[in-house]
Amino acid sequence: DSDGPVIAGITSTDVTCNGGNDGTITVTLVTGGTGTIEYSVDGGSYQASNVLTGLEAGNHLVVVRDQNGCTGEFTIQLFEPSAISAIVTASNVFCFGSATGSLSVVAGGGQGTLAYSIDGVNFQSTPQFNNLTAGTYTVTVKDAGQCSVQVVVTITQPNAIGLFAGALNVSCNGGSDGAINATAIGGTGMILYSVDGINWQTSGFFSNLGAADYELYAQDATGCTRNITITVFEPDALITSSIVSNVSCIRGDNG
Repeated sequence: DSDGPVIAGITSTDVTCNGGNDGTITVTLVTGGTGTIEYSVDGGSYQASNVLTGLEAGNHLVVVRDQNGCTGEFTIQLFEPSAISAIVTASNVFCFGSATGSLSVVAGGGQGTLAYSIDGVNFQSTPQFNNLTAGTYTVTVKDAGQCSVQVVVTITQPNAIGLFAGALNVSCNGGSDGAINATAIGGTGMILYSVDGINWQTSGFFSNLGAADYELYAQDATGCTRNITITVFEPDALITSSIVSNVSCIRGDNG
């Protein structure tokens, strides 16, 4: 109908984030038609407002209708930024309880400069996080439009080294027949033992020791260590004393 409404002016706001639905279309000018104009998009219900909201990216059919039921149409396309993609690689903790783990992020897409966070609050421009302890981390990658994607990743750690030892004390004061017998569990691979942190052996038994405090070490195949202090004791030294009584007469025998 030549006397029906015609959409003569229209604007739009694109979707903020990939996959979002915050796009809008605003009909700014309608010519022709009779009486009150109503608005609809993509076959939805008619409304009095000329602002159509909650739209995804893609082509949208806008329809205006006057009070006589005459209509006019206009097709408009809304756009969205590319999706943010992120791959996170974890380097696990080297020794139990240490802060030697790291996360490396490779990300792309979105709009503008990307920023990175492992707590969702503090963002940085570099995609690398170091000096991390074992645990589960949520890595957030955010673009200039505040669009974001999250990746959950876990940093693991080896089992702790458990070190247990008993001492055999020196039998006589000043002797060197003391001993230490140690057993370690956990860690990675073969365990080595030392009582000076320099000389290592596969056996946890140390003999020919004098009385002293010993720093006992256990080291696994990756160089992680655990140490405890163990004491080898000795008995007190024997103390002797004497009382001398002189002979009372020459050639006497009562001394």
